[in-house]
Amino acid sequence: IFPLLSDYAAARKKAGLSACPEKFSITDFYIDSCGNEKISGYAPEGVRVMDVGKPDSLKLADDFVTGSL
Repeated sequence: IFPLLSDYAAARKKAGLSACPEKFSITDFYIDSCGNEKISGYAPEGVRVMDVGKPDSLKLADDFVTGSL
């Protein structure tokens, strides 16, 4: 997926947008890519994930990473 993100950043830069904004939504990348690329995932047994797409989630994420959760 990282080569695809590089291509996405290059296209943003060519369009006059910041290639690497400080904050961005990964959703735009997925929407732009899903018509051209196979996007899939794999969740190993026992994996724990958390969406930290909102600032309110950061404290919860910190507790998650440090084992306090």
